[in-house]
Amino acid sequence: MAEGFIRWYRESASVPVFAEQTELFAAQADTVEAAVVAAATGLPTPT
Repeated sequence: MAEGFIRWYRESASVPVFAEQTELFAAQADTVEAAVVAAATGLPTPT
C-alpha cells in the first residue's frame, strides 16, 4: 500500500523542489520499512 502511494506521490511531483522532497520522503520510507522488516524477522538491518 505504501509503495503505491509513494509511486503516485512521486509521479504527481511536477515542481523540482517538491520532487526532491518526494524523493527524500520515499528514501526515508524505504529505510523505515527495512527497519520494520528487520525487527519483525530478527534479521540485521541492511545498511
